[in-house]
Amino acid sequence: MSIHGRFNQIVKITRRVENSSVSSYDFDDTADIETTVIEQYLCSISEKNVRYEVDKKGDNYSGILVMKGLLTDQIQEGDIVDGQFKVVGKPRQIAGAYIRCNLVRL
Repeated sequence: MSIHGRFNQIVKITRRVENSSVSSYDFDDTADIETTVIEQYLCSISEKNVRYEVDKKGDNYSGILVMKGLLTDQIQEGDIVDGQFKVVGKPRQIAGAYIRCNLVRL
């Protein structure tokens, strides 16, 4: 099985970095800056144990998201995946050259 058959998505992985520059030209020195960690990362994202509830407080959506991809040491906890998900916990190496990351929705 080829890598492309195993992974069906290409995502952009970014990281929020605190703005440490001090400049009189910055209007908001406290704003977060987002930097690109990996421009095109081949992976698959699956969702398991999805549960949706409606109560007096509103909608409640929960589930487990898992991203699997090629092994890299660039991805770490807190990284943003395609602006939709955030990496939770440390990515784990599985099956040799692959990693597994738990995600949450933003």
